[in-house]
Amino acid sequence: MEEFLRDINLSFFYLWMKSKVSEMNPCCEEESICFEDENSNVRILFYPYHIIEFIIQDKEENETIFYMHFQLTNMAHCISLFEEMMECFEENATKPKHRILLCCSGGLTTSLFASKMQDVAWMKKISIQIDAGGIGGLYHIAKNYDLILLAPQIAYLYIDVQSHIKCKVEKMPTKYFATNRYIEMMDFTVGLLEDLQ
Repeated sequence: MEEFLRDINLSFFYLWMKSKVSEMNPCCEEESICFEDENSNVRILFYPYHIIEFIIQDKEENETIFYMHFQLTNMAHCISLFEEMMECFEENATKPKHRILLCCSGGLTTSLFASKMQDVAWMKKISIQIDAGGIGGLYHIAKNYDLILLAPQIAYLYIDVQSHIKCKVEKMPTKYFATNRYIEMMDFTVGLLEDLQ
C-alpha cells in the first residue's frame, strides 16, 4: 500500500511541477522535465524507487550551479526543494554576470587572492567570476573579461595595458592586496562594475 501511495504522490508531483514551469515550454517525457532560458538549462529526472534529481546547468560557464537528488517521501519537503531550485534558476536568470581577471607577474600571487575574493562573492551573492593570470598571457585572454585588475607589483604597466585592452583596467589598491583584505577588495571591485553599467 505504501508503494502504491508513493506512485500516486510521484505522479501528482510530476504534474504539479509540469504546471509550475508550463510558461517555459518544458520538454516533458515520462522520466524527465526539461526547460531552459538564455542563462540556464534545467533537468528534472525521475528514477526507480521514487528518486528525483534536480540539475541546473549555467550555459555560459557550462557548469552545474544547482544539484540535488532525493527520494520522494514527504510531499511538503519535495515541494520545498523544488521551490529552492526555482529560486536558484531565477537568480541565475536575473543577475548580471561579470568576469574579472586579477593579473600579476606570473599569476601565482593573484591565484589565492582570486580564490578568496570568489568566496566573498559567493557569500555576498554577487554573481561574478574571478580568475587570475600572469601579464605574459594577458593580451590573448583580455577579451574574455569585463574588468582587469592589476596587482600592485605590475601597476606600473597600467598605462600600457590600458592602451592595448578594450575592457576596463584598474590598479588594485595596495592596502587591500598586501593585507589580504578580500572583503574591501570586493567592495572596490563592485564599485568598478557599477560604473560599467
